[in-house]
Amino acid sequence: MWRTRLAELADSPNRWWARVNARFALVLSLALLPLLVISLVQTRNLQDEAQGRAQQAMLGATLRATTGEIGVIRFAQGAVAALANSAAIVGTPASCRSAMRLTATQVPAASLVAFVPTSGLMTCSSDGSSFDYSAPSTSAQFQKLISAKDPMFIVVRWAPVSGSSVLLVTHPVYNQDRNYIGYVSIALPHKKLDSVNKALDTSITGLELPAQFWTFNAAGEVLTANMGLDEVEQYLPSRHPLTSFVKSTATVFSDASSAGEERSYAMVPIIQGELYLMSSWDTRAGRMAARNDLSPYLLPILMWALGMIVAAWAAEWLVSRHVRVLTRAIGLFAKGDRSLDFVNLSEAPYELRKAGSAFASMADGVMRGEASLEDTIHQKDVLLREVHHRVKNNLQLIASIMNIQMRKAVAPESRALLKSLQERIMSLATIHRGLYQTSGMVDVRADELLRDIVRQIVNIGSSADRKFDVGVAVDELYLTPDQAVPLSLLLTEAMANAMKYAGSGPDGKIHIKVRLARTDSETGVIEVENSLASGVEARARSEAVDGTGLGDQLLTAFSQQLGGKLERTLSEDFYRLSVRFNIRNLTTAEDRDT
Repeated sequence: MWRTRLAELADSPNRWWARVNARFALVLSLALLPLLVISLVQTRNLQDEAQGRAQQAMLGATLRATTGEIGVIRFAQGAVAALANSAAIVGTPASCRSAMRLTATQVPAASLVAFVPTSGLMTCSSDGSSFDYSAPSTSAQFQKLISAKDPMFIVVRWAPVSGSSVLLVTHPVYNQDRNYIGYVSIALPHKKLDSVNKALDTSITGLELPAQFWTFNAAGEVLTANMGLDEVEQYLPSRHPLTSFVKSTATVFSDASSAGEERSYAMVPIIQGELYLMSSWDTRAGRMAARNDLSPYLLPILMWALGMIVAAWAAEWLVSRHVRVLTRAIGLFAKGDRSLDFVNLSEAPYELRKAGSAFASMADGVMRGEASLEDTIHQKDVLLREVHHRVKNNLQLIASIMNIQMRKAVAPESRALLKSLQERIMSLATIHRGLYQTSGMVDVRADELLRDIVRQIVNIGSSADRKFDVGVAVDELYLTPDQAVPLSLLLTEAMANAMKYAGSGPDGKIHIKVRLARTDSETGVIEVENSLASGVEARARSEAVDGTGLGDQLLTAFSQQLGGKLERTLSEDFYRLSVRFNIRNLTTAEDRDT
């Protein structure tokens, strides 16, 4: 069952994979598939390599973009460390202020260099100003610095001396007894750090792409930013808090900013555990390092698809179109077209030209065989027609001899017997005449046959004082000779009986009706009906229906030969004889002896 279904699917021309060019393209695509896989793997490796180079370039560019700013912060870190170990701080106030001023000249970006003792009262500064950081109005950040005993980076949004946001680089100060006495700080205003180096190297992208960068400490606080501390919040990564990078190495990643914009980020530690640098890039630069970018894979895939298309086109040009020509020629030849003028395989490959030549030779042999067979059939048809013609002539000759004998007969019974035999013989002659006049046919037109039989019987049985009103209604029906012979003999007997026992109807006429009809595709019916008169004719007909006469026995025998069932209907006004039979085709008739 399933094999038959698969065969039907394979034979369907609407299945794209059933065609030669489609299968050739599929086979070639499988052959090219390893090359496609190799190309994709190589492309992926090149993409990974390019990604690595892009990451390193982005990280390097990020470091180069803030080299000056980071250098200032590192120098300030070293300066406060040296200043914290200077003896001038624990000396006289004049020596302390002198050390502060000297350090301020070495750090041009610094707005203030000062020593803040543990009391919180700053009296030693580079500009000679003083301030009490222990006052309640002082921010908690400054109060926290007083008790801090470690180097720190602190962002102060508003410093009282500079009046702006600053980055404080601090270092604790200890006396000779190693007691904590305060801290030294260098204040670096953000507006001066922004002017140190704002040029970001974007040569890795080949585009002038806007970028932002900022530094932050281990607590996740932003220390500096090239776009200003007030705007840095909208560029921070939303899914990666700054504190998650405290123990990380240099990395590149993609994330949505706090403002909802997809951006690429690069992070490098400047001082591990203390100071970090992060840059934010336009998303077009991030595409260089994105592993999910499919554009590098398009070329090998397109080349593979192009190979399939070229293979399909080659199969179409070299094979399929010529196969269609040959297939069309074979199909038309199978339908009876014998011209073969449209078969042109001159551009086809050698193998297809050989196939076309073999088909032409085969077609020529078939046409020669058909011509010979047609001649043989014609000869047999002529011979068969001649046989039927001679049989018809012989039967007519017998009928003429019986007609001569019927005229010489004295007894009415002898003439009636001869007349009945003559009618049967003329029926057989009519059948053979139909076979003789039908050219090239092996069956008989039943409608034409019955009309001829009815006409002949009426002509023979009519007289001047006995006229018949005959109505014939027959369908166009073809019968084999095996059925045409018993049907004609049945009609002859039925007509003879009808003419013998028919009487005048209410209108004073003798009516006879003959009907042959096809009830369905396999069944037919023949009916012979005649009018009846009251009295002797009706009683005679009722006596004849008993089936003991020769005519009724012949009717029963002919209906059995016809393969039908004989039915009789008698009423006050008419008598009807009908036979239903199965119409046999020629094949059934030829197999009757098997």
